Amino acid sequence: MGRYDGLKNWQPGQSGNPAGRKKGSKNLKTRIKRFLEMKAAGNNSDPDTGEQLDNYDQIIYTQMMRAIEGDNKAFNDLLDRDAGKAVQAVDVTATNRNPIEELSKEELKKLSQDIVKRLAKDNGTS
Repeated sequence: MGRYDGLKNWQPGQSGNPAGRKKGSKNLKTRIKRFLEMKAAGNNSDPDTGEQLDNYDQIIYTQMMRAIEGDNKAFNDLLDRDAGKAVQAVDVTATNRNPIEELSKEELKKLSQDIVKRLAKDNGTS
């Protein structure tokens, strides 16, 4: 039996989490604000309830402390977690031109000589 046997695709308009986020659950910004208040107060418990942090909060708190201490990766991870990674546009259009065909005979001769020299240098036979 395969790993994906019995799985179904979502129907159009169907949510993967119909109940949504639990009431009262805190988002990342709220958690970070709370952790900064904890840091300022010098304690390791929730300033509102006095309870110790759960595992998830401890992980976020540790990342935040690393970011404060200058760990750029920790800082970027927190930003990516909150706002999502920045979208980078990539141009994947292809052209049908062959730049080698556009070279003159002299340019091709020089290019081939340069390639032979580099190969000889890499092989130690220059």
